[in-house]
Amino acid sequence: MVADDLGFDDLGVHNGNKVHTPYIDAMIRNDAVMLSSYYTYKVCSPSRASMLTGRYPWGVGFFDMSNDGNHCVRPDTDLLPAVLNKAGYRSHFTGKWDVGRVMNHCTPTMRGYESFLGYYTACTADYWYHGAPGGSYVADKCGGVDFTNSSGLAAEGIRGATMHGPGSVNDTYDRIVFQERAIDVIEAHDPSEPLYLHVAWHNVHDACTKDRTTGSLVLQAPTETVSLYGTTREDPWKVQAAMTTELDYGVGNVTEALKRRGLWNNTVMVFVSDNGKSRWAEAPPCGGIVTAPRDLSLASRSRRCPPQAARLTTQTMRRAERARPPGARAE
Repeated sequence: MVADDLGFDDLGVHNGNKVHTPYIDAMIRNDAVMLSSYYTYKVCSPSRASMLTGRYPWGVGFFDMSNDGNHCVRPDTDLLPAVLNKAGYRSHFTGKWDVGRVMNHCTPTMRGYESFLGYYTACTADYWYHGAPGGSYVADKCGGVDFTNSSGLAAEGIRGATMHGPGSVNDTYDRIVFQERAIDVIEAHDPSEPLYLHVAWHNVHDACTKDRTTGSLVLQAPTETVSLYGTTREDPWKVQAAMTTELDYGVGNVTEALKRRGLWNNTVMVFVSDNGKSRWAEAPPCGGIVTAPRDLSLASRSRRCPPQAARLTTQTMRRAERARPPGARAE
């Protein structure tokens, strides 16, 4: 699992329980292997390219992403699912891809994944509005959104820009969308086969709305989760904390699905962040806030905090209880 812009001390276990993250905290305390120092690149795509290739990002075509909308992992480089598939794994991806989309060979289902539900690109996502499959120009969403279902699984839920009807996932917080796809994959999986499931959460990255075109970064979280932080003074911290709690809900629910399916004891679960704290973790010195018109959202209309050259982030790995050969059923 990959979190987006989650910093080391954004979790309750590292900040005196100021943020409610019980599932991730329990995993860290009870059965995790932690790296003492874990650094990533300062922005998303190069880090994600490294995770999927096991190589430094510049070795696979990623030097940055800020001014390169055409980035893509080089086609002569195998990604992790392509390697695992040779060993009999079934590979699926849901969430934020962000390592290429401009040509077919850049996209997840052309690089080893059987299914993909999520966003191809970065910074084009609202947490409730999911847009049209394959990319569509929507003027108030930073030039377009590309929420895509590349597998045919539950395709009735992806119906275009309006996405009306009983199968629509519009107006569903995307932590829930990605969580439910992951659970669907787990429940449909044959336990006699090994599974590689990549869940790349949108949380806790800022959302992209029309405010972003004027320099504003917007935070979005369900009001009931924000209400957990009623005694917190600063509104941005309330929403940022709620987004982190929503991330924790997703991790916990997917973990529980693995346990129900009898897969947990034979699972190695890696949880990482693509880069360190979002700008909101450094928000107070960087400016004031205004409200944004979508459920509970906050936006900053001041200068952006400068990114650090390298980000100290969260990383943990949960060991399988007992090593088993590929394809062996968990007890």
